[in-house]
Amino acid sequence: MKQRVLYYDVLNVTACLAVVLLHFNGLAHSFQPGLGYVQALLFECIFFWAVPVFYMLTGATLFGYRDRYDTEAFFKKRMLRTLVPFLAWSLIMLTWKVGTGQMQPPVGPRSFVVMMLNAEIMDVYWFFLPLFMMYLAMPVLSLLTGERYRRVLWYAVGVGFLTTSVLPQLFSLLGMAYNGNLMFPLFASWLLFPVLGYLLSTTDLNRRQRCALYVAASFATALRFGVTLLTHGADDPSVSFFWSYLSFPGVLLGAAIFVFVKQVEWGRFFSKPRRIKALTALSGCSFGIYLIHMVALHYFVVLTPWDGGDAFFRMGCPLIAYTICLMIVLVGKKVPGVRRLFP
Repeated sequence: MKQRVLYYDVLNVTACLAVVLLHFNGLAHSFQPGLGYVQALLFECIFFWAVPVFYMLTGATLFGYRDRYDTEAFFKKRMLRTLVPFLAWSLIMLTWKVGTGQMQPPVGPRSFVVMMLNAEIMDVYWFFLPLFMMYLAMPVLSLLTGERYRRVLWYAVGVGFLTTSVLPQLFSLLGMAYNGNLMFPLFASWLLFPVLGYLLSTTDLNRRQRCALYVAASFATALRFGVTLLTHGADDPSVSFFWSYLSFPGVLLGAAIFVFVKQVEWGRFFSKPRRIKALTALSGCSFGIYLIHMVALHYFVVLTPWDGGDAFFRMGCPLIAYTICLMIVLVGKKVPGVRRLFP
């Protein structure tokens, strides 16, 4: 039996909680004068690493899938774990939203397909679509494991990061147009993250390299916070790139958090089997929590006196929602049939 990598589980759990915190922090996306917006923007910038880390974990855990099973088994596992829940929960969420008057029903099957593939039913399900493309790329990427390809992959990630995450943003800040044809074609998209996750999971950076990464990530995060605050929000087209996970603040912060968590000796905290079991169970619930947490957010908005402008809504309610969703997923995993919805 393959030994669990504790820091993968820690990243999985903390990234899931960070996602919930971000989604309860909608105030950051619409400027309002006052301390509340400053606090919301600070939260947004600090926890922006959640999605990059999830995608990096995809690369870290699946790049070497050929050591465990063949490609046919790989696709079967991915289909059962992600595609089936995506389709099922899209139907469930559509039924719930139509039933509660949050949206109009689709007009025919073509309309439903368009809504689903454009994440119009549940907007946070956009996450699945790049993930499916990463899975399709994995049989190719998995052939590039091993030392002989490491320098090539670092080269590809470096050029991809420069031409996708740095130069377009730098040109925009300088008021200059950037030609999209100058983006590195291999990694001018989400594929940057799983390759970076694989490389960082199999590379031990020295202290100087780690410190340089932490400083760069801190500077990029502070720059995003400061520029966004000065321009009064995310709607300014000249700084809209700061709200892309592929921007240099998103990539650098995700990489820094990944490396930092990897360096911690988690075996000291999870030295007993029951603690490892608890962490494993918690990590195994992250996907299910992601699938249903927006329902919890909806009812917190509708049924409680708090709203996005309240500090408690931003900090306390996400923890309560996470706990409620965790309990639902833990129970659901024990119910025959229902457990298929919470892989």
